[in-house]
Amino acid sequence: MEYPIFIDGAERGRLRVTREGIRTRFFAECEKAQGIIRLWVFGKEKRAYLGVLCPEADKLILSKCFSRNEMRCFPSEIEYASNEEIKKENSIEERNKKWVMSTKGCLILNDGNQKYIAIPADGKRLEKTGLVKRIDGRDYLVFRK
Repeated sequence: MEYPIFIDGAERGRLRVTREGIRTRFFAECEKAQGIIRLWVFGKEKRAYLGVLCPEADKLILSKCFSRNEMRCFPSEIEYASNEEIKKENSIEERNKKWVMSTKGCLILNDGNQKYIAIPADGKRLEKTGLVKRIDGRDYLVFRK
């Protein structure tokens, strides 16, 4: 099976998934991009981490095998591979507020009087500071601009 690979929201390559006996091989090949690119596979119900794309000639490559046991953590139906989740909608509703997804994965809200930015929160950020809000099933740190 083949699936598209999206890097920062743009389609940049293909992911081939093949069976090799009792193991499943993932082979990703895409255009070169800046920085370290961590690749995930996404399905309807969950996501799974594949690994880091490595430079090879003028491309980025990843080749990895997983056992049947490891594949239990993967989506049953893969939709795409990416370095970030791709939102189907460009805006997220939250109690009559319209959060708009930026290209960097942050959310922006302009309620007429104030502008707010919501940055995806991880465990380290949660301990430090900021108002933590759950938006669309994910934790964000919310700041006034």
